[in-house]
Amino acid sequence: MDKEELKRQCESLSNQELLAIVNNKMGYTVEIVTAVQIELRNRAIPKEEVKMHKKQLAQQAKIITGNIVDDLSLADKVLFYVFFFPQLNYFVRRSYRKQGYILKLRQGGYYSFLGFVFFMLVFIGLRRLSPINCLIIWGLSFLPAYVFDQYFYKQKTIQRLRMRSVNPGERENNNES
Repeated sequence: MDKEELKRQCESLSNQELLAIVNNKMGYTVEIVTAVQIELRNRAIPKEEVKMHKKQLAQQAKIITGNIVDDLSLADKVLFYVFFFPQLNYFVRRSYRKQGYILKLRQGGYYSFLGFVFFMLVFIGLRRLSPINCLIIWGLSFLPAYVFDQYFYKQKTIQRLRMRSVNPGERENNNES
């Protein structure tokens, strides 16, 4: 594609389409981005329109489109609790991310964090106990983490994700009801 043809195609695009290309430079070749930038300068688009377009893009980035209601299984919760280092549960989290399981990712982070915190508290705070007793206490500390997740964390997380999964106009309508 030569420069003249590129210029004609840029002239046929709307301001919003041109701004979308400039804001997603990684998806286009250098030649296309350069031609779009030249066309934007030729059109002398007001700064307010550019700011409004960036604000819309930022708002769209905040909207969550994944699955926000599927819960982790008990086995997965234990897995994240015990193997709390990100390197140990990387492939499971990557799989959830690819499949769009937002709640499962959040819960995985929750159990990994609490597994690490309780591990440190037990093994540093109770040094005088035998390692077996520390492991038992650490294992039992899974129970309060599980109960807190079931009755508080999961519901609050779903509420927060629901607020981000609907568009802003619907959110305002829901708040007025």
